[in-house]
Amino acid sequence: MPLEALKEELLVLQSSLADEELEWDDDDTRSAWEPVLADAADLTPSLPLPTLSLRLVGDTTLTAEYRRPPESPHFALLCLTLDREEQAGLRRALNEAVEAVGSGGPTGPLQLKTVLLWSHHLLATSKRKDIVAWSTELELYGLSKPGYPGVIIVEGLAHNADEFVCRIKQLQWKALQVRCELDGPVVVPPEDLDAKEAPRWAVRRRSHLGSVLDPDEKGKICVREMEGLNEVGEIMRAAGLEDVFLTALKLNK
Repeated sequence: MPLEALKEELLVLQSSLADEELEWDDDDTRSAWEPVLADAADLTPSLPLPTLSLRLVGDTTLTAEYRRPPESPHFALLCLTLDREEQAGLRRALNEAVEAVGSGGPTGPLQLKTVLLWSHHLLATSKRKDIVAWSTELELYGLSKPGYPGVIIVEGLAHNADEFVCRIKQLQWKALQVRCELDGPVVVPPEDLDAKEAPRWAVRRRSHLGSVLDPDEKGKICVREMEGLNEVGEIMRAAGLEDVFLTALKLNK
């Protein structure tokens, strides 16, 4: 789950449940999130993911363990008034329901998005590794051009592109601008496609950069480093995104 979505979910839980109904399983994690939820601190990729216990009715407790994308949260249900067999039945029913929501059912339309970031420079090896690692995690095709200036382009699901930009902004930069944001097509996956596979299918089959960087649809979805702006421009032109590149250069056709 992207951090922005997780923050919104935690705010909803805090506002709708009493203190005795919501418990953080780790005090250090709670201390890290409290200033973020109060808008006194920014979201950062280093934030620990929480595990929460929600008291439902009587002695019934639902535990939610949040995980990094693409994994879904893990849920566990405990009811002290039921015997072991009844509790096992409840857990099976819960797992089946989560599996049905997370993988088995049809998925809705998926919004794609392209973002281009421009920096004064991109030199640090740590930043360059983060760019590749985060784009791989979030399944974003893209390009990066190290040096002066630094250019980063990503394309994929809109919420993943936004999450990537959020993480990039948390790093230290002399100057960093989002020069262009372009909403891509709204993709409707085939009805018989597994919901877990739909996001990757949409990025591979319908993204502009995917058709150029991974025409066989067998490579890793991630950002590729380019040596110069000319190479970036050629790929963007081949992908039908030349206007995005020219906008970043502040040029017109």
